Amino acid sequence: GPEGHASEYPGWGMDGARLHSLVPADRWCVSLGDLRFFLREVAREVQQGRIAPTERDAFDPGDNHDGPNMYTVVDAFLKSLTHEAGKMSWALLRNPKGVTCDVFITHCWAEGVYEFIHKVVHSWPARARGAWCCIFANPHNLDIGGLINDPGSSPFAVALRSTSCVMVVPNTRCSIYSRIWCVYEAYLAVESNSLVFTAARAVGVCDLCLRGLLPVAASAALGVLVPRRLSTPVSDEAAANIR
Repeated sequence: GPEGHASEYPGWGMDGARLHSLVPADRWCVSLGDLRFFLREVAREVQQGRIAPTERDAFDPGDNHDGPNMYTVVDAFLKSLTHEAGKMSWALLRNPKGVTCDVFITHCWAEGVYEFIHKVVHSWPARARGAWCCIFANPHNLDIGGLINDPGSSPFAVALRSTSCVMVVPNTRCSIYSRIWCVYEAYLAVESNSLVFTAARAVGVCDLCLRGLLPVAASAALGVLVPRRLSTPVSDEAAANIR
């Protein structure tokens, strides 16, 4: 079990509530390596049947393109894992001292976990150390309602204001702006004058040329973030086709 792998979960056995009171909210982040590790862990849980299809999420266990949605991953994996570990978030279970927030990720839980991770990994800015993402930052076994009771001072808002870079992760299932928190995060990004960019899967060079996206891809490869104000929300449907 995870308790036998202290190197994989350095926060194992710590008091989660105390940890979240000591580590500033904008440091409840994950690294690029953490995301790759998480992808392997989820794939293993699916393969071994511990994350299984449900009536609400009839995903195909053999599909490695989209995968189970985040609601399923949280309920079937993250909640039980972090409860046993000490009730901290997955981010602090991996990084009990926290990680500097260089990117804020806004997304929708209806997405497939594989789709999400592949897009974030492919779109990770050069030199970025940590990313704040609610799935990993939230302590799912503690009082999340209390944390977000005042949206303006919530961990979401604190983290978003701490960085000037916001990654929007669209998905093939629904618009992320059907989620009220994503709308609020877009508002905060505009208020903070953040650089906002859309995450995408890797695509072929020919596809990029045809879509006129080669300059954007080149900029992303160099770690250059193209500013995009969200006074008009990004077209989710258009972005979802880049996968």
